[in-house]
Amino acid sequence: MSGLKFLDCGDIPVTAYDNALALSQMTMAFLELGSRPPLKKNDIDEIGTQGIIEAIIKRIGTTLPVYLSFDIDVLDPSVCPGTGTPESGGWTSREVIKILRGLESLNVVGADILEVAPAYDSAGEQTALVAAQVAFEILASWAGRYMANQEQTSGSEPEKNEL
Repeated sequence: MSGLKFLDCGDIPVTAYDNALALSQMTMAFLELGSRPPLKKNDIDEIGTQGIIEAIIKRIGTTLPVYLSFDIDVLDPSVCPGTGTPESGGWTSREVIKILRGLESLNVVGADILEVAPAYDSAGEQTALVAAQVAFEILASWAGRYMANQEQTSGSEPEKNEL
């Protein structure tokens, strides 16, 4: 997609100021622990995927930057056997995709996918395929948000194609 690019930060030295800033941010995050009750795996049975989506958006909002960390072991081992900590009774890949698509309004600035263990995966590489789909959904959400922002700003100022 045009306009999307990776930024190579190279080898930037870490300074004492960087460490102080990181400590300050970690302290603030630690103080926030427990301020919002977590959503549990079985909540999907009670409130459904739409309820999960609404609860997340209500708690986080759509303006703050969000780092999305996705643990593959939230999925049932029948769907994703390739994880170090399989959880029976987990979600389906369909539920996960529906939730990720419902969270497109979040201001996701970074993401990771955890607990994928290829050594434990099936011969069909089910877990790897689901993890790839999760990555695709996250990237598609970013691209969609970027394109929507471009459309909103394109009418206000002509594009400059020169240095």
